[in-house]
Amino acid sequence: MHIRVGSSAQADAFTINGLRVIGAECRQSNKIHLIDEVQSDVQLLNFSWTLEPSPSESVSLPVYLYTNRSNLLFTFDFIPENFEKSLLYELLFVILFSLKHN
Repeated sequence: MHIRVGSSAQADAFTINGLRVIGAECRQSNKIHLIDEVQSDVQLLNFSWTLEPSPSESVSLPVYLYTNRSNLLFTFDFIPENFEKSLLYELLFVILFSLKHN
């Protein structure tokens, strides 16, 4: 699975919103950046299924349903932008998916 942060016009992709990153911010080109805030929203995330290897510098982040972290949905590969990738595992960074009720 390939993911892309931001809008996309790919015909073979679908887009979701409502994701939050704890302690970091997702940026274009699948990069993740540490921030001082507790969490940040990911406005749009595009999924497509392509057969390609993950970059060697990438780190896999878990995506959980809701904040209790009891339901792991899947993982995403991101490229650390301003830190060593081992730091993500030490500080337990995750991505959360929450359903918004109107």
